[in-house]
Amino acid sequence: LRQYNVNLARQVAMGSQLRLRFEQEAKLLRKSVARVARWDKRIQARKHEIKNLEALLEAEADMKKAAKDKSARLSQELEDMRALFSDLQVNNDRLSQQVATLQEQVRGEEKL
Repeated sequence: LRQYNVNLARQVAMGSQLRLRFEQEAKLLRKSVARVARWDKRIQARKHEIKNLEALLEAEADMKKAAKDKSARLSQELEDMRALFSDLQVNNDRLSQQVATLQEQVRGEEKL
């Protein structure tokens, strides 16, 4: 009977130790799960931030391309206007010369 009580006491003590150990392991597991959840939350926030930054970068690249295209169009328009202005200057000089010639003819005829 005494040996039975000793064995029973050992089993109860071992059961208590196992329960305490299980509770400690469960507590550590809950802490680990909470830590992983916080990390996951941070990772998701970073992913969201990265997506936002990628969208901003893409929008900026689109704006840069649009500005570059507009600059090219305006440069071409400026070149076209310069060519037109040059043509107009040539025509103006030619017409001025014709006017001067006609005025000389008119003066010559008035003298007659």
